[in-house]
Amino acid sequence: MKKARSKCYQFVPPMVPSLSINKPRLQADDQNMLRNMIEIQINDQKRASVSSATYEKYMKNMDEQSANTCLRAMPEANAFLARALEQDLATLPAWLWSQSLKGTDKEKMLCHTIQLALTDFYANCCRPVPLTPIRTSSVHSTCHTCHQLLQYDV
Repeated sequence: MKKARSKCYQFVPPMVPSLSINKPRLQADDQNMLRNMIEIQINDQKRASVSSATYEKYMKNMDEQSANTCLRAMPEANAFLARALEQDLATLPAWLWSQSLKGTDKEKMLCHTIQLALTDFYANCCRPVPLTPIRTSSVHSTCHTCHQLLQYDV
């Protein structure tokens, strides 16, 4: 029971359990159809439903990720990231976008992705505090005029 002012309300929990919208869901018939074609390994725990080959590929991939194998295979992109991480936050975007990208096409694409990711990081770190909008008389009259114009059929 929850009291609000002088009235009493009875709490009624939702009838349907909530589902996380961030998790993919497959219907049972779709799962059965895909079961013979797809194996899913989510974490490093060995499961009976996953073959040894899939588990070994998963573990190899995890080892490569922890060693940054893909990034180390692209020395120009690796060096670009290392230099970018040494920059002051205040001047990071200017530094990022003033650099000429070097290396193969894949390395340049990775460097561009690094530019975008670090620019987004900067924007999130230095997000300005939003100001409350101030309505001036000219804005008010413009809004009023637009409202009047929208009421007429042309």
